[in-house]
Amino acid sequence: MKTKFMTVISALALVLVSFPALALGNPKPVAAQGLKAWTYLVYLDGDNNLDTWGDYSLNLMKNGLTDDANVNVIVLYDHYNNGAYLLQVTSSGITTISDYGEPDMANPAVLQSFLSWGVQNYPANHYAVVLWDHGGGWKDVIFDATSNDRMLISDLSNAMMAVTTSLHRKFDITIFDACLMSMAEVADQLKPVTNYLVASEQSVQFEGFPYDAMLQQLSAQPSMDSWTYSKLIADDYYNFYIYTRGKSVLSVSAIDESKLPGLISAVDNLSITLIANMATYHGKVESARSNAQHQIEGVGGTFWYIDLHEFADQIAFRINDATIDGQAAAVSASIESTLYERHSHNLDGKAYGIAINFPPNLPQYMDKNYLAQNYQGVNLVFTAETHWDEMLLKYYDQ
Repeated sequence: MKTKFMTVISALALVLVSFPALALGNPKPVAAQGLKAWTYLVYLDGDNNLDTWGDYSLNLMKNGLTDDANVNVIVLYDHYNNGAYLLQVTSSGITTISDYGEPDMANPAVLQSFLSWGVQNYPANHYAVVLWDHGGGWKDVIFDATSNDRMLISDLSNAMMAVTTSLHRKFDITIFDACLMSMAEVADQLKPVTNYLVASEQSVQFEGFPYDAMLQQLSAQPSMDSWTYSKLIADDYYNFYIYTRGKSVLSVSAIDESKLPGLISAVDNLSITLIANMATYHGKVESARSNAQHQIEGVGGTFWYIDLHEFADQIAFRINDATIDGQAAAVSASIESTLYERHSHNLDGKAYGIAINFPPNLPQYMDKNYLAQNYQGVNLVFTAETHWDEMLLKYYDQ
């Protein structure tokens, strides 16, 4: 299984500071490229147990492109114990642009360098960023075994912001080919840097996303708008695993970041009211949390993420309070207006496409290891914009 694990102003100010220049992996510009409809920038970290599946994904990309595709596919592929390479994928094959040394893919400076180089040398009307590796939800993504390091989500957004600032526009789509990344905290962190997000709140299989189908769609209709394409990616993912692989448990979402502020506000309102009434409704909140703990296949309760929509539904079902019920309904409605989601029938009524952090008790929340579930020291915008973290601490205090 591909088990991919401040204040708002000060947090956003961090992204305007460029990361230091790299000693390795700073390739010279390539020959001038003509403007294309799309450029895919694929940050492929195979420097771990997923390495051989990177080649599988590259071949899918090649198979999805046509000779006249109006699409660039540029890849930084770091192999396990074998260095990294800049690659270009076309319908004819996979070409090495340059050797990239041995980068620490978990270092946000490496990501920033790759994205900046890609947009400068392969200009396009639209840009899709693919983050391919292990994921840990709101905490981190990208595990580099050579450095034994992981990239915090706040560092990821900072690296992307440094590029979008110079580009004077957001990336069109960010695709997480990694487990557990469709989370409210992740979407909130990336809303300044991407228009749309495609990810799963569940585990992603070793095979990852079906790039052949995704690029066939784009090669055939390169002028389609980014939201339409984001939803088609979700459809391709669903169709591949349901009809080709017979997978019985899956969820995939396309998230419209422009609508996310409404969801974040709804979560904040519900959090504030639950804080004020926690002494009265603690047992019902506990039941709601427990019944929403369904979204992670094969991981059990290790990460303690819950489906946000199901949690809100359970709160409205279990608590007889007009204010709380209305605020919970607002959370559910905001999710439905923000997400395009596909899930398997086994998850009917259990998963709606976006998760949130909610460990069952304070020791689990404060556990000090790489699976630690507390928000301390990770610079999330979400904890500045909502009282969700304060609600958790109030819940644990009862």
